[in-house]
Amino acid sequence: MASVPKIVKGLQKANRDAWPTTLTFFDWASGVRSTPRETTFEELQAALKMTKSETREFAADIEAAGIGIRIFGRRGFKSRIKWEYTLQSVAKAARGMSESLELLSQGNLPAAAESSEAGGYSNHPNDADHVFQLRSSRRVNFRLPKDLTAKEADRLAAFIKTLPLE
Repeated sequence: MASVPKIVKGLQKANRDAWPTTLTFFDWASGVRSTPRETTFEELQAALKMTKSETREFAADIEAAGIGIRIFGRRGFKSRIKWEYTLQSVAKAARGMSESLELLSQGNLPAAAESSEAGGYSNHPNDADHVFQLRSSRRVNFRLPKDLTAKEADRLAAFIKTLPLE
């Protein structure tokens, strides 16, 4: 992984080069209220108004810049970017407003109920929140599609069965 000063220098050069897609990305990044852990290629494509092939190329550029990691979709999971730094700090650094980047950590991830549509946490209008009383003193929250199928529920149940640490 490249050092932060090197990443910042690269972001500032990208901003100076003024490629329209890059500038659009910095505009979008500065407007993201709370950086999601991940952003799918589809979400990035919609936000930046690019074609699929342009999105794949731009995702490679994001990875090369050191601000995110490309994860290629397999087994029903979508291709996505896993962010290393908050998007607002990336935009500020690119525009010369900061010489540092804020690491994306558990503490600055969006809460599921407050999440941005830009990434790993879904805030889709077709989602519904569910609360499950796991223990007398512990509730678990889920955000699931309103049109959840039996097959998807089975897959989720199978996943949950893999979690116990006993």
